[in-house]
Amino acid sequence: MRKTLIVILFVLFLFGSKLTEVSVSSSKQNTVLRFNLDEKTSYTDFTVDNSIVIDLLNTTADFDQNVWNISKGKIKNIEFSVVPSANMLRVTINCEKEFNYTITQEDKIITIDINTMTEPFETIVLSKGKETPEIEEKKEEKKEEKTYTPLRTKLSLNYENASIETALRAIAEYAGMNIIIGDAVKGLVTVKLDNVYWEDALRLILQTKGYAYVIEGNVIRVGSGKDFEAERESYEMAAPLVQKVIKLEFAYCDDVAKIIKGLLSKRGTIDIDKRTNSLIVKDVDTKMKEIESLVRILDTKTPQVSIEARIIDADKSVANDLAIQLGTNYMTQPQWNIGGQVGNAPSGGPVGGLSLTLGTIRDFAKLVGTLKALESNNKIHTIANPRVTTANNQQAEVFGGKKFSATVIDQRGNPVVTWFTAGIRLTCTPQINSLEDITMNIDIELSDVITEKLITITNASTRAVVRDGETLVIGGFIQQTETERIEGIPVLKNLPLIGFLFRRTYKETRDREVLIFLTPHIIKDIY
Repeated sequence: MRKTLIVILFVLFLFGSKLTEVSVSSSKQNTVLRFNLDEKTSYTDFTVDNSIVIDLLNTTADFDQNVWNISKGKIKNIEFSVVPSANMLRVTINCEKEFNYTITQEDKIITIDINTMTEPFETIVLSKGKETPEIEEKKEEKKEEKTYTPLRTKLSLNYENASIETALRAIAEYAGMNIIIGDAVKGLVTVKLDNVYWEDALRLILQTKGYAYVIEGNVIRVGSGKDFEAERESYEMAAPLVQKVIKLEFAYCDDVAKIIKGLLSKRGTIDIDKRTNSLIVKDVDTKMKEIESLVRILDTKTPQVSIEARIIDADKSVANDLAIQLGTNYMTQPQWNIGGQVGNAPSGGPVGGLSLTLGTIRDFAKLVGTLKALESNNKIHTIANPRVTTANNQQAEVFGGKKFSATVIDQRGNPVVTWFTAGIRLTCTPQINSLEDITMNIDIELSDVITEKLITITNASTRAVVRDGETLVIGGFIQQTETERIEGIPVLKNLPLIGFLFRRTYKETRDREVLIFLTPHIIKDIY
C-alpha cells in the first residue's frame, strides 16, 4: 500500500503543485492554518461532522507521515490522503467539535481561519522533518494585533471666525494625532469650548459644518459624508470576495438570513442550507466581520418556560375565602370583552357576568395543598390541570371542552352543517426579561352551549409580570347556576291532577366562579 501511495505521489508531482508546509498558529482566539504550496492551485472545501476537509486539485504533499497529531487550538490532528480517481490531495482537519471557519487564498498560500475561541499557543509547523515552533511568525502576529489608542484628554478652544482647518489641526496636535483634511472641508468656525474631550470637540465642530471623520490608527481623516460613502462603495466593489459557511446551533437559518440581507454589500450574496441549518455568505471582508458579529448575537440558545395551569370551578363564597387563605396580592384590572352568538339564533350574552381580577401567589406549595384540601371536601372542582412547555416568546395553547355540530343558514338561505367547539381555551405567550421576571400575554375564552344554535362566549385578554415560580391568579368569570328541588309526601306528590297539592318546588340560584392559576417556571440548564 505504501509503495502504491509513493507511485501515485510521484505521478502527481510531475504534473501538479506540491504542498510543502502547513503552519498551525493562534490569532485573536482563532486557530489559523496556512498551506504553503510551490504553485497556485484550485481547491474545494466542505465539512463532515467535526472535520474540515480541503481538497487540493493536482497537488501532492512533501511530508514524511500521513497523520500529524496537533492537540492544540482545539485541533486533534491533520490527515493527508490522496484521491487517485479525482487526481487530488485531501487534507482533513479533525477538530474537537464543529466550528465556523473562513478560507481564503493569496497566490500560493491558502489560509483557513477557524473560530475556535482558543487560548494562545505556540505555533506548529508541519514540513518534511520534525514539527518545530515558529517563533518569528508569532512575533509578527503580536505586532499585527497591536493597535494605537489615542489619549482620552480634555481641551479648551476659543476661536472667532477662524478657518476650520486651523481648529482641526489644533485638536489633532493636542491629541498627538496625525490628520488628513479633504479638499471639500472649507469654511469658518466660531468656537468656545471649555474642558471638553478632544474627540467630542472634533465631532461637534464637524457636525455643525456637515462633515464627517474616521480614525485609522493614529490618523484622523476628515471629509464629507458623500466622500466617505463613495470610498466605502468603491472598496466594496473592488475588494476580493470572501465566502464563509456559518453553521447555526439555535436560530433558524431562514430567519437569520432575512436579517443579514440588510447588511450585505451590492456584491454580497447569502444562501441557506436547511439540511445543515447553515448560512453560505459571500461578501467583502469588512462586511463579513459585521455579519459574523451579528450572527453571534442572534444565534443564542432560546430559554424555555414551563407553564402549569390549574382551572377550577368554585362557589363564589368559597372563591372569596380562598383568596383570603392564600394571601393573594391583587393587581390592576385588565382589558376584557364579552360576546357571543352562533348561527341564526337571536342575540344573547353569557350567563352571569365578568368582573375580571388578577392576583399573585408566591407560595406554590401552599396553593397546591389548599386546593387539594378544598377538593377533597367537594368545595371546588378541578376542570383541568395541564402543564405545557414553550420557548421564550412562543405561544402555548391549552383547550378543554367538546366539539359539536350545528346547522346554520348561509347567505343564499341554504342550511350548512358547521362544527364548533365549546369549553375553555387558554393561550399564553411568556417573555423572559433580564431580571428573569416573566411577562405573560394571556388570552382566555370560556364558551358554553345554551341551545343547539346558541353559544355564550366570554373573552378576556391581559398582560401580567410575575416572578419565576410565582402563581398568577385570574378570577371573575362568574356563572349563575339554577337548581330545582322538589319536596313532598311520597307517592301522593306523584299523583296526577292532585299531586301538586302534596309537593313543593324549590328553586335556588347560585353564583359560581371559574378561577385560573398559572405558574411559570424558567427551565434552566443543569451541567
